[in-house]
Amino acid sequence: EVFNGLLSVNFIYEAVSSLRRNFMIAHRNDPMNLTMPFVALSMALGTFLSTMKVVKFEATKFFNTKVRTQIKNFGPVTVIMTFTLLNLLPWFKKFHVPTLIVPDTFQLAGGRSFLVGLKDIPTNYRMLCALPALLLTALFF
Repeated sequence: EVFNGLLSVNFIYEAVSSLRRNFMIAHRNDPMNLTMPFVALSMALGTFLSTMKVVKFEATKFFNTKVRTQIKNFGPVTVIMTFTLLNLLPWFKKFHVPTLIVPDTFQLAGGRSFLVGLKDIPTNYRMLCALPALLLTALFF
């Protein structure tokens, strides 16, 4: 629970700093046109508030318990996908809301391979990895 709490705080901090950065950049470029940061802020607040509504939907009296549970479980993902698809619409692109920059190919930095040969790892490191591997084996079984 503590780890989840720290992850949540990190995500919230990154989201707020990204929104703040949008306002700073827009104010520096054209102080009279703050459309982009306000659209980004409204999308962030819309996503947050819609997700909170969907999560609280389980406590309402609409539908039966099974349907309400399904809406609570899959609603947040649906809300996030909806707002993401909204940002991809052609008429919405005129606001230039920044998105993540994703590379065209899936690869590691520096052209490294995904798998490391076990023979390439020094023997002392392989022995050091044996203890956590034994503990995890005992934990899983």
